[in-house]
Amino acid sequence: MIKKLTKYYCHCQKHGKSLYRFKFKLPNNLDFNYIVFINIFYINGKPVLYVINKAIGFTAARFLKDISVKTT
Repeated sequence: MIKKLTKYYCHCQKHGKSLYRFKFKLPNNLDFNYIVFINIFYINGKPVLYVINKAIGFTAARFLKDISVKTT
């Protein structure tokens, strides 16, 4: 019943909790993707690619099949 109310009731749509969205603000003195740190490390013998964007501090990681240039 709550899901139905929040879906169709105008007050709930306006004042309910919004979905989470990733937000960031770029500092004035740094350029986006100008400096990117890249690291490969191993977890249980599997290579992991770890990337950090210095301007916004965004990080991402992904398991790799191997550490060849094409895969990375």
